[in-house]
Amino acid sequence: MPKKIIFLLFAISVSIWALPLQDVTWTQGVNVTISGNNLSCLSSNTWNSGAFSTQFIAANTDGFVQATVQETNTHRMLGLSWSNEDAYWSTIDYALYLVSNAQIYVYENGAGRGYFTGYATGDVVGIKRIGSTVSYYKNDVVFYTSTVTHSGILYADASLYEYGSTLKNVQISGVPEISSLACLALALGMVFIKKRIF
Repeated sequence: MPKKIIFLLFAISVSIWALPLQDVTWTQGVNVTISGNNLSCLSSNTWNSGAFSTQFIAANTDGFVQATVQETNTHRMLGLSWSNEDAYWSTIDYALYLVSNAQIYVYENGAGRGYFTGYATGDVVGIKRIGSTVSYYKNDVVFYTSTVTHSGILYADASLYEYGSTLKNVQISGVPEISSLACLALALGMVFIKKRIF
């Protein structure tokens, strides 16, 4: 195959995997109100409320999920999971736990990793994956790096405890998306290849 064609195919493959920051689209909601990329709990003092994202961070791709803190007096967890088993906190693979006393804990598949920092209204908190390493951050500062690695796909996952607890402005990055530029490049590439071969 001519070198120009190989280069063009490489350029097309790179442009197809655009990785924009986007609002989470929630699905499989249980005992929650979904409003855009926001969640609000409808249950009272039980961990049976939650939702799961339709988007996922692609395998072997850097990405993150994050939220903006609304209140400091409720219990809720935001995390990353490779599958949605149920709405409970203990099934979230990587969970950032916002406690009602304005403290942040980390749990992974139900196992506590400890207390790490406090939080306030307006803070942006999240979990990111770089390579296969997962870490937790507040306002872009990492406060804990997990010892459990993961390189497969990861979805945003959430669990909320009491009525009125919220997760606001939840966003995700690392989602595979075919951009309009990629579609144009693909179409032009196919025409070019057809002319060169046929």
